[in-house]
Order: sequence, then structure tokens, then C-alpha cells
Amino acid sequence: MIKIGKRAVWLFGAIAIVAASPAFAGDSAPVDRNTLWNIVNLKCLRHLTKSEAPIPCDSVDVSAGWDRGLALLKDRIGRARLLAIPTRVVTGIEDPTILAAEWSHYFADAWAVRDNLNWRLQRKLSPDAAAITVDSRPRREQDQLSFAIDCLDEGVADTLAANAATIGDQWAQMKVALKGRTY
Repeated sequence: MIKIGKRAVWLFGAIAIVAASPAFAGDSAPVDRNTLWNIVNLKCLRHLTKSEAPIPCDSVDVSAGWDRGLALLKDRIGRARLLAIPTRVVTGIEDPTILAAEWSHYFADAWAVRDNLNWRLQRKLSPDAAAITVDSRPRREQDQLSFAIDCLDEGVADTLAANAATIGDQWAQMKVALKGRTY
């Protein structure tokens, strides 16, 4: 019989506990699907109500009303990528709220702030060098509508320019793939 001391048992137990912790698990911890809303509501808007800078947001525009505003937040991805996030809960692009005429301003307002990319990049972008994207329900990780505003990938810009004649003014599936995906 092998004799194991108390110290060895304690050490084995500690290793087992650490190995079972989420940091060592194969799957990462679940994503909080309300992170964006919590940042806007609990941080940016809260600072704004105290007449402070809306940190961590770059800006918050509530001139049309607190529930009709848009917060601009630097995304953790990329050098200049920004997220434009409504100041009210809007789950996504399919949310019936944004289909109502009085709420349809979100896309236009998000597009209007694309000049903030110039400030982040410290250079002037041509008008067609910026893009705005919205994740569809199956692709998104957040239950809060957000518009990602960023520089248009050069390959995507070239493909769009080459196929401009086939792109209409109505929503339709594109006839060409962009970076291997169809939209």
C-alpha cells in the first residue's frame, strides 16, 4: 500500500479544482447576450445623466429623446470599427419596433456617424471606403441591435465595384460571393 501524506492529498485536490475551472475548460464561458445593452444603459447613459462624458462610449446622441438615441462605442475588434447602438432595447434587425416609421431612423443615424472613422484613423476616407453591417439573428451574439461601421475590405470593394450594374436599390440576394459568403 502506498502511503500518501496530507500535503500530497491537498496538492492533488488543488490541481483537480484548478483543472476543473472554466479557464481550463474546453468550451469558453457563455457570452452574456446583454453586454452591449448593459454598457450603453449602465455606463454610457448613466454618465450622461450626471452631465459627464458618456464613457466608455465615444458619444451618445439623445437629442431626439432618450429612447430614440444612438450610442457610439469603439468595438473591441479592429483599429477603427465602431458600433452604433440604440439607447433603448431593440433586439435586432427583425425587431418589429424598427419597422415602424417613427423608429426607422436608426440605420440612417448609424450611417451618418461613419465620419468618426476618419478621426480614429487620422485620415480622410473616401465616401465609398466605409461600410455598415448588421448581424442577422442566427449570426449575432448580442440581443441588442448594433450597427458595425468600419472600413470596407479592399477585396470586397473591388468585387462590389465590378458588379455594380447587378446591384439594385431593393433588398435582394447578391449574385456574387463576398469573401466566400453570399448575402
